[in-house]
Amino acid sequence: MTGSKSIRIVHQADSNSAEFQAARKALSDAERVIFLGFSFGRTNVDRLNLDNISGQSHVLCSCYGMTESEIDHLITQPFMTTRHGAPSFIAKPEQDCLAVLRSWVNQFAERYA
Repeated sequence: MTGSKSIRIVHQADSNSAEFQAARKALSDAERVIFLGFSFGRTNVDRLNLDNISGQSHVLCSCYGMTESEIDHLITQPFMTTRHGAPSFIAKPEQDCLAVLRSWVNQFAERYA
């Protein structure tokens, strides 16, 4: 119940709020950015400002239930217009959040083993 008190509905949120400023700062400092269950709607993406993500960051995106066209339109294209470029990893549409994390952990372990 505690977490639900801090949920903000995006259309009600102020993009200059302390929460959005903190999120943009966290994105700029992160080595890895993982979007799990994130709604890649234009408003959400614009408010976070994907340009804040460092070009050196590893970006992982889940896309459960999305079509290839939706993935291209909602994830790939918006990232390609930023200095970051394409996400490091876009999950398969049939992978739920847990499967995405497991896949990412396996890739990370193989890379640094």
